[in-house]
Amino acid sequence: MVDLYVLDLSKNGLTGKIPKCLWNMSLYVMLLSSNRLSGAIPSPLGPNLSLRWLLLNNNNFNGELPGAFRYFRLLTVFDIGENKISGNIPKWIGKKFTSLIALRLHKNNFTGRIPHSLCKCSDLQILDLAHNNLTGSIPHCFGELNGMKKKSFYTFDSRFSGYGNMTQVIKGVALEYTKTLQTNSKGNQLQTLTDPLMYADNPYLCGAPLPKECSPHENTSKNKDENTNEPNKVWFYLDIACGFATGFWGIIGVLLFKKEWRHKLFMFCEVAMDKIYVVVAVRVLKMKRGREAA
Repeated sequence: MVDLYVLDLSKNGLTGKIPKCLWNMSLYVMLLSSNRLSGAIPSPLGPNLSLRWLLLNNNNFNGELPGAFRYFRLLTVFDIGENKISGNIPKWIGKKFTSLIALRLHKNNFTGRIPHSLCKCSDLQILDLAHNNLTGSIPHCFGELNGMKKKSFYTFDSRFSGYGNMTQVIKGVALEYTKTLQTNSKGNQLQTLTDPLMYADNPYLCGAPLPKECSPHENTSKNKDENTNEPNKVWFYLDIACGFATGFWGIIGVLLFKKEWRHKLFMFCEVAMDKIYVVVAVRVLKMKRGREAA
């Protein structure tokens, strides 16, 4: 039996949803790009440590990225561009996909801030976040992505040379790789981070290298939120403490100083326990008699 390492169904006009069973196959490369696949991307049924390349770009997928995608820890190329995927860019992409070489989220409906966790992808050489609805400032740690300082790209396995029809947008022009991600030049990869077109159509992003400067309010909004939440937390715990003290001593204190009330409470509890005992005893006696009659 021959192992299936590569599944290439790209550019076939396939419709419908991705079958969940595909996630269980021991594939190294899954290419489903340039079809008419739609709906939410199904969640993997469990960890898949064999998958290296996953290209789902140029389809009609919607919804958010499944959280179970974090199981694909060995992914080196991840392309979901040209879809309708929404929500925030998950922080686990940077935390779990530490071997990423190329990450392409081009032309989706992602919102929120660019997560700083992407800076943990030290081997990242291609990053495309253009045409989304991202907000906030660009993380300064992007300048520390060592993978973009290398003089050449590389593939994870020579057996799969010739696969990876991946599109990258550079200076507003879409370029398609029909063979591999290898090149002997592109040592200026890090300069693409300074190209404003990399963040095109994200009108709410600000800060260098974009011409739009971040206002002091945008830079300090997170710190302000944290600072304003601190007094709220203090009052919250203070309210709990006061409520507990009032309720506890309001009852215990009265019982300590009011002997008559204390006796009435004990008498009430004793009578209640007697009634419960009688009810239970009668039920047990009825059940015994029923069994004996049977």
